[in-house]
Amino acid sequence: MLTDGALRMLVLLHFHTLGFSPLQLAYLFLLYEVMGVATNLSAG
Repeated sequence: MLTDGALRMLVLLHFHTLGFSPLQLAYLFLLYEVMGVATNLSAG
C-alpha cells in the first residue's frame, strides 16, 4: 500500500540520519518483516 511504503521510507531515512549503517537497516527491516509474518500467522 502507498502509506505502508511511505512509512517505510520515512523510517529508513530517520534511522539513516541517526547514523545506522546500511547493514543495520537491512536487519531492522528483516525483523520488521518477520514480525509481520508472525502476526499474520497468529491472527489467522
